[in-house]
Amino acid sequence: MVRGTLNINVKLERSRLMKSTLRPTPAQIQDSEAFQLELRNRFACLETCSSVDEYNTSMVDTVHEVGSKYFKAPSSGKPQVLSEHTLGLMRERRELCVQSPTSMSKYRLLNKQISQSRRRDLRVYNTNRVKNTIERNKGSKVFARDLEVGQSQLTRLKTDSGTIVTSKPEVMREIEKYYGQLYTSSRAPVPKAANDKRAKLTRHYTEDIPDVSLYEIRGALKQLKNNKAPGDDGITTELLKAGGKPVLVALQQLFDSVINTGSTPEAWSRSVVVLFFKKGDKTQLKNYRPIALLSHVYKLFSRVLTNRLTRRLDDFQPPEQAGFRKGYSTIDHIHTLRQVIQKTEEYNLPLCVAYVDYEKAFDSIETWAVLESLQRCQIDYRYIEALKCVYNAATMKVRIHDSSTNPIHVQRGVRQGDVISPKLFTAALEDVFKLMEWKGRGININGEHLSHLRFADDIVILAESLEELGIMLSDLNSASQRVGLKMNMDKTKIMSNVHVTPVPVVVDGTALEVVDEYVYLGQTIRMGKSNFEREVTRRIQLGWAAFGRLRHVLTSDIPQCLKSKVFEQCVLPVMTYGAETWSFTVGLIHKLRVAQRAMERAMLGISLRDKVRNDEIRRRTKVTDIALKVCKLKWQWAGHIVRRTDNRWGKKVLEWRPRLGKRSTGRPPTRWTDDLKKTAGNRWIQRAQDRVEWRRLGEAHVQQWTTKG
Repeated sequence: MVRGTLNINVKLERSRLMKSTLRPTPAQIQDSEAFQLELRNRFACLETCSSVDEYNTSMVDTVHEVGSKYFKAPSSGKPQVLSEHTLGLMRERRELCVQSPTSMSKYRLLNKQISQSRRRDLRVYNTNRVKNTIERNKGSKVFARDLEVGQSQLTRLKTDSGTIVTSKPEVMREIEKYYGQLYTSSRAPVPKAANDKRAKLTRHYTEDIPDVSLYEIRGALKQLKNNKAPGDDGITTELLKAGGKPVLVALQQLFDSVINTGSTPEAWSRSVVVLFFKKGDKTQLKNYRPIALLSHVYKLFSRVLTNRLTRRLDDFQPPEQAGFRKGYSTIDHIHTLRQVIQKTEEYNLPLCVAYVDYEKAFDSIETWAVLESLQRCQIDYRYIEALKCVYNAATMKVRIHDSSTNPIHVQRGVRQGDVISPKLFTAALEDVFKLMEWKGRGININGEHLSHLRFADDIVILAESLEELGIMLSDLNSASQRVGLKMNMDKTKIMSNVHVTPVPVVVDGTALEVVDEYVYLGQTIRMGKSNFEREVTRRIQLGWAAFGRLRHVLTSDIPQCLKSKVFEQCVLPVMTYGAETWSFTVGLIHKLRVAQRAMERAMLGISLRDKVRNDEIRRRTKVTDIALKVCKLKWQWAGHIVRRTDNRWGKKVLEWRPRLGKRSTGRPPTRWTDDLKKTAGNRWIQRAQDRVEWRRLGEAHVQQWTTKG
């Protein structure tokens, strides 16, 4: 009889069975002549392929096979934090046998040396980690994601009956059931009505559609980001970049065949979906966002297609839609909405606002509605046929930990994770709004009516009365349901000012809730004279939350210059988001500076009891003064908005002077333009047309506020 203990690292053994991901380093991509030469020789056999599916499979297998020969898969183990010197001291301590006073004193000495060496190694590791993150990433979100603690795993779910399931098979069954129902088509195409003013559905054909060029593919490949999870085929963007011209030529032939034949490889329709928690109850699947891990070859084709179609699709979008459009941002609509609220309050005009929320908008839009909208945008039918082929055969597997569900047929929705998906969704949503008979409804802005604002699926509807608002919401709800979109009545909210007669707003049998404030595009919106002050308090709270998530970095013993960079990349943007739309007061600036000083003291490890002067704290941290930051943001935005020559609502509402309303007696509340006029005078709009003059005046504007608070 033999007795023993068997130690098995299940996680390690499982990782060895998984398909390795080849991710060449930038240095390897630059020096990959041998890899490219072998690819060129191996790609000669692709000429015999009879279909795009066979061609894609052979090309992907060849790239992966040759890549595994020249590039090693990255190590999946944890990075080494301790140096060899520290590890040597720890080995020496383990081997030391404590039997005499001499060995005991040596043991204590080793303990001391190991503690000092570990602290030194940890400091070096954290310093290098922060340096690498700063150099590699420029966006604050990406930077924060690298340094923050990872998300929790999905281990328990609530069923339709309300019971909690925790075993893996039950969890997987619930996921498969939920997404099987979610992605099942619920609406058939609707015949065109007699009063439908939209363009007729015709197959648009352009004879001179150009072949895909190597220049296009190379540019699209540069736009794809590195370090992204691959699809089912295991091909990464880095591997395609390392392939050089041989890969570009092979992709060129594949993409041309797809566009000309309207047939796509089967692998392009398959996706692996991972779930990211948003907010709310973690046991409910509706609170998770499904992100599709797609074939990177398809993502490259999608990028080429997006680059070709973006201008055409944007030309069919009105100024009310600011989502996923070049030159637009959330600030456009936040500024517009705040100006409308501010001026209706100043001139005692009625204003009603509805914030529309759709349930799973990107996942529930019908595929036929998307394809019809592309036809109305006069997109060449060959592009539409290629997208139709991908979507008609679309399947997905939801991956949880190391397990996946059975393939789920996707009959509706656009893929979250595909670069062209936002364009497809906004095109379909524009088709919905073209059905609205809203002429003359909304707020009269110098003769034009502002009825709504859109940022993708975040919609705001404006009206002068609650009765009118109810009619507009009912119209939108009916038109949305035709294409699979369902308004979430629990999250759709109503807001009105004191000049509106209160009446209940009922849509589809549900009375909508009236609220005093609402978070729209990340900004707290309130009616009344001080509609921005609540948002400043919220920005400070969110800034502290961001600081807390990175406290292990910001309060560590790494060099102060690195901590300051982390603060300016991850915390300061959170506190100043939307500052372009605020009406500045001395109290507002003071609140922001007080919060920033408290964070700086936390970074330095001091408190108010230490009585260190603010100037000395700033000299040590060298971070940007938040008052300076918000003043520059507002000044630049003001110049930017008045110099526009397009037909955007932001400039229209800024120049709007209501003729029907009448101001109240007494001192008016602080307006958005007051501090601009104080610096540049009443003719500030004319002076802002000169960029050099406006930049010079900006220094005086900043000085006006940084000397206060």
